[in-house]
Amino acid sequence: MNKIRHAHGFLFIFRCTAIAGLVVVLSLAISCTHPTLDEHNPKSESAPVSESATPSESEEKMSITRINQFTANPGSGDELFELIDSFMPLIRGSDGCIDVQIKRGVDDPDKILVIEVWRDKEAHIASAKNVPPGTFEKAMELMSGPPSGEYYN
Repeated sequence: MNKIRHAHGFLFIFRCTAIAGLVVVLSLAISCTHPTLDEHNPKSESAPVSESATPSESEEKMSITRINQFTANPGSGDELFELIDSFMPLIRGSDGCIDVQIKRGVDDPDKILVIEVWRDKEAHIASAKNVPPGTFEKAMELMSGPPSGEYYN
């Protein structure tokens, strides 16, 4: 029974990492195909930021940043980027999401980053339930290997 629980726990963590990685990859792709992120991310640097949109000092100290990296199979960067971009509104709408950006490699368009800022690590992990079924499987078909991701203060 413990092996089953550990397997489910591993799958959950892997899926969270995959989602985070997908978000990072999409962030890179959008920045390469769209000079500004206004329509994809109203909190981006290219959009005017009001005083109320600027995180407070306490919010910055308490928040956590998740950086995910995805590498598409050669020539699949566009398709992977579009897939990740399709669920960016779900991530932005998740409880505890402060900001999310997708970027695409300038020199290698098959590399995608998703940069997420969350209230805390738990909020990020909980957001995995918002990803549509089948997204992970489709993304894995488009990637040359599993995504990578880490949390940063």
